[in-house]
Amino acid sequence: MTSAVIIAAGRGSRLKKLTATTPKCLMQIHGETLLERQLSNFEKQGIYQVAAVAGYKKEAVSEKGIPIFINNDWEKTGIFHSLMKADRWLSLTETIVSYGDIFYPQELISKLMESAGDIVICFDPNWLKLWSARSENPLADAETFKISSEGILQEIGGKVVSACEVQGQYMGLMRFTPKGWAQLKALSQCSKIDAESIDMTTMLSKGIESGIVIHTLACQGEWGEVDTQSDLDLYNSRKQNVPH
Repeated sequence: MTSAVIIAAGRGSRLKKLTATTPKCLMQIHGETLLERQLSNFEKQGIYQVAAVAGYKKEAVSEKGIPIFINNDWEKTGIFHSLMKADRWLSLTETIVSYGDIFYPQELISKLMESAGDIVICFDPNWLKLWSARSENPLADAETFKISSEGILQEIGGKVVSACEVQGQYMGLMRFTPKGWAQLKALSQCSKIDAESIDMTTMLSKGIESGIVIHTLACQGEWGEVDTQSDLDLYNSRKQNVPH
């Protein structure tokens, strides 16, 4: 059985007044929230055990009728700390983990479930097109991403100097087997890692350094992440290209 965990603890401060009373995962694209889109995608792929990690305005997330894990320290902790709140699920069964502020083709979930590896992360090989549409300086918000010819992650999360050095962009969608999660969890308990504040790409980078094998899966199709008002405006203007 495959379960799913949606990380939706943060506010999304770059959305400013839009998230003054509403968590980021409830931002709407064409009248449907990001959370609703994800729940629909999981159901269509036969994944019915779905929970969210909530923090900011957690009551609004719990009203959606799914189990929630709570990160009450969402303001001062990182994404990995939020994910640790779902440790019980991740330790027991294969789990799809998704950031709460993204959308993507539902077919990507089935490909992720079929992919080999104990840790698999999705990436966009055509990232520059989307980043250029979102920003006048696409490199400013991009991170390094390099993979081997076998699709094994070799580098992630560094500062980008040139677009030609980047083979894709991490999407915030991944899969863990209990074995894969145990590897990353054990690494997080190392004294050199601040597990409370570390972000996910840094955690993955530390995993590479320690010898953990992280597989990758390329996304073919439209996807997006919502960080700003201009992101919402962009996706809402693309009536034919926002997948469900």
